[in-house]
Amino acid sequence: MNKLFPVLLIILLLASTVLAGCGSETTKTSTSTATSTSTATSTTTTTTTTTTTTTSITITPKSGGTLREISQAVPSVIGWPAEETGANGETPQVCFDSFLRGDVDGGIHPWLAKSYKLANDNLSIVFELRNDVYFHDGSHLNAEIAKWNLDNQIAAKQQPYWKDVEVLGVYTVKINFKEWRNTMFASFVDSPTTWMCSKEAFDKNGIDWMRQNPVGTGPFKFISFARDTAFITEKYLNWWNKESGGPYVDRYEILYVLDPTTQLAMMQADEADLIGLEPGKMAADLVKSGTEISTAVVSIFCLVPDTGNPGSIWADQKFREAVEYSINTESIAKNLGYGYLQAPNQLPPRGNPNYDSSYTGRKYDVSKAKAALAESTYTASTPCKIIVSPLAPNKDAILAVQAFMQAAGITVDLDFPEWSKYVTYLNGTWESGAALFQVFPALGGANFNATLSWYLDKNSGRCKSWLQTQEWIDLLNASCLAPEVDFSLIRKCLNYIQDNALITPIHESGRSFAYWSYVKGGEFLHRSMSSWKSIETVWLDK
Repeated sequence: MNKLFPVLLIILLLASTVLAGCGSETTKTSTSTATSTSTATSTTTTTTTTTTTTTSITITPKSGGTLREISQAVPSVIGWPAEETGANGETPQVCFDSFLRGDVDGGIHPWLAKSYKLANDNLSIVFELRNDVYFHDGSHLNAEIAKWNLDNQIAAKQQPYWKDVEVLGVYTVKINFKEWRNTMFASFVDSPTTWMCSKEAFDKNGIDWMRQNPVGTGPFKFISFARDTAFITEKYLNWWNKESGGPYVDRYEILYVLDPTTQLAMMQADEADLIGLEPGKMAADLVKSGTEISTAVVSIFCLVPDTGNPGSIWADQKFREAVEYSINTESIAKNLGYGYLQAPNQLPPRGNPNYDSSYTGRKYDVSKAKAALAESTYTASTPCKIIVSPLAPNKDAILAVQAFMQAAGITVDLDFPEWSKYVTYLNGTWESGAALFQVFPALGGANFNATLSWYLDKNSGRCKSWLQTQEWIDLLNASCLAPEVDFSLIRKCLNYIQDNALITPIHESGRSFAYWSYVKGGEFLHRSMSSWKSIETVWLDK
């Protein structure tokens, strides 16, 4: 069945270190050599015999201590999975478990669900849940509670192609689909869609309380959350996955630090053990300071313009072409990528199966930018704005975009909203004359339909200011409704976007985790989503 679902994130590892320890006992082998000499009495020949002795050294992970991670992704919701989007999920992921877990190689592993079966007509899927899973408040997970959680996803319109959920047994739940789409399976693997939260806690405290108090089944139990300060958890002693041996650390803390200079100083002063960051200057500086680092190219930062409003300058294709010609993406990659990143000309990141190395796109050319601008309806007084995602890793990149556009004769203002405000744009509409500076990750790995559907499907509820032409709707539907993933159909979607300058790639985005050598067992960049971490396997050798 797995061949039907090449849905997991496949990322290109640029530079990685060997991660010591794996969460369970690790065996290292050392070899010693002894030499003996024997002389036969009938001859004068000397025979030397070499004996190799193998000694096994068992390294047992240590329990205890506090793992401190620096992050700049401050969430707005941490305890209500039906509202988890984008960076929101990075913080509370250790408090929750999904039905299935994926790895970077495309493997799918049972997690809360022991097994699953897709119907022959692809219109439903049945999950058999574990019977030994308890929430952090002591309540028990069963099919009725799972249905309640999944119904919340439907009510929040997070899954527009789900029809309903049935309980078939005490631990058996069935999800019926309105129609088959080959992105469907991604919802069950490492996804907040199947994060289970406690109905008992909800009934007692209500939804507003739940939004800020995760009560899940994961390896770490929530203690406190102070916006812009810290998210603090402790190990959950009754976690169901006894075979893992973890969690090992007693506490896991996420420290919210927005200033890069302060982040670097805290790591260098041993005030933090781990940091997730964009490959770039800080990554290079941390390596010089002696940290280990794992790095991957996982997504593309792009301009997503307001093409749906006829009064928007971005609705003018000549203007969009002028913008694309005006931006020197090669310069941005060279000066801000520090050898990790290259200039993109399409949405899929390098290494993704949907990436087309032969696609040329529009390259930086000021004369072509000015010529296209002259053919457009743009004037010096035309409103033009870029709304920058708080997740944008390097503000210098968007400042460079502004400078390049202005050099071609385009006056553009920059808006840097807080995350909660930005989410209202991303999950709805934004003002006329504006473009979002938004990241497009490879959510479905080989199946890039998952990314296209998440952001650009007419039923997704996201990017509503982006024009949904009938041609686009037909192209995306043809690609997503195919029984299996068809790369040629995905490329038709991607070529339509790039040929019409409907989204402008600006720079590659990577994911790095820098950590000190005493941080062992961290499976960084080994999960199906690059920002997901198996903190339960981490232990501290100090």
